[in-house]
Order: sequence, then C-alpha cells, then structure tokens
Amino acid sequence: MKLISLSVNPSGNPLDEIAEVVIDHDPAIFKSRYVALVKHVDGSLHLTSQPLAITEPQLQEAYDYAKQLLESVLDVIGPLP
Repeated sequence: MKLISLSVNPSGNPLDEIAEVVIDHDPAIFKSRYVALVKHVDGSLHLTSQPLAITEPQLQEAYDYAKQLLESVLDVIGPLP
C-alpha cells in the first residue's frame, strides 16, 4: 500500500467532503486510477474511485487502510466545525 494523497477541508468543499485519502493498493503495477475514499460533512464515507482490475479482497484491504488513515488524521487535528 502506498499513500498517494491526503487532503482535509475543515469547512467542506462544494461536494460536502471534509477529507479525502487516495491509496495505491499495489505500487508495483501501473494503473490509471487509485482507490479514493472521502469523508463527508455528515460523517459518511464514500468510495469515489477504484482501479478496474482490483480484486474484492484488495479493495477491502485498501478501503480499510484508507479509513484507518482518515480516522487517525482527523483524531490528530481534532474536531472539525
């Protein structure tokens, strides 16, 4: 797993997303899309992107990793408005 990007918008962006994490589930293989998970203002999580050739176990592992990263970062920066 490789972290590609992590962004936090405390007040939310136009899509009401307060955080996004993008993960490369297998850095050894070139792909045009990564696993992207966003957290919305209401607290819900939404998978916004995934590679076409990812298996269900790989996707679940990447999702869990992304979710853990989001929760850790949001715990460190504190409650968002």
